[in-house]
Amino acid sequence: MCQFLTAICTALFAACLCICAPPSAAAKFYRWVDDDGKVHYTDRVPPDQVQHGRARLDDRGLTVETVAPAKTPQEIEQELELARLREEKERLIEQQRERDQVLRRTFQTEEDIVLARNGKIAAVDVIIKIARTANNRTKQRLAELQKSAADLERLGKPVPGPLVSEIETTRQILRQGYEKILQQEATKSSIQEKYDTDLERFRFLKGPGGMGQGLQAEADSEGREPAEYANVFPCVTEQACDQAWKRALNYVERHSTTQMRYSSDQIIMASPPKADGDISLTIVRIPDRSHDRNVLFLDVQCRDSPLGKELCETAEAHEFAAGFRSAMRAD
Repeated sequence: MCQFLTAICTALFAACLCICAPPSAAAKFYRWVDDDGKVHYTDRVPPDQVQHGRARLDDRGLTVETVAPAKTPQEIEQELELARLREEKERLIEQQRERDQVLRRTFQTEEDIVLARNGKIAAVDVIIKIARTANNRTKQRLAELQKSAADLERLGKPVPGPLVSEIETTRQILRQGYEKILQQEATKSSIQEKYDTDLERFRFLKGPGGMGQGLQAEADSEGREPAEYANVFPCVTEQACDQAWKRALNYVERHSTTQMRYSSDQIIMASPPKADGDISLTIVRIPDRSHDRNVLFLDVQCRDSPLGKELCETAEAHEFAAGFRSAMRAD
């Protein structure tokens, strides 16, 4: 009904234009709406109303031109932001297109990706193994030096300066060794994440019928290593790190089968394993410079023998690492 009445009013207005207005002015009338929603028909738009949308009418009352309302500063800002987002979207799409081309040119099958990933991780594992071996020797040396100092103290003799200096130097070497291991573990995590992403994208590009399910099951069974390992506890604040350090001492005492050998504000170390059934824990406090914080790193050590290595692969040994982060959190 409203539209019908509007049409009648427009027609009547057009008739008035034809009767009252001279031919040269017949097409110079505008229809516009003010802030209160009231419709106006005038031969010109008042200067204080030009921000509103308007329609220019011909001598029959028909719209021949439409002028949109002036945009508000907020609308202009929104349009600019929308344009920026669209441009960023196109850039990302182009980047993805280029990465897809490289992925298809580099790998022919999913197995190629898995082999490349495993090869790089294996190379890092070699570095970690070497570092762990060096750390074990350093820990043994530190234990010997600590024993020498303790023996002298029990005899009431002063600990020579060179021995004190060597103990401190050995501690520093041990800390640096664990920093190296932590860095390599982070490298392994980055490699894993990159190739997992590549593998997922490769499957998408090849479609559902591209590869067999056997390789898919193999990749899934290997599992995905987390970005932050269970045996790494990141400290949110220095105070939180101090509190976790007290719990770390208790953790080593409860779970190590060897006696406590040494503890300080940076290293908590049980004696090295002597028997095949021994499990020795070491926790070090290491600065994580990339995040400007400290982390506590747990190292589980078994005897360097066939039975000792088997012990470190048991569920019990893995539980020590798996439960570390939750044990370090405040109750």
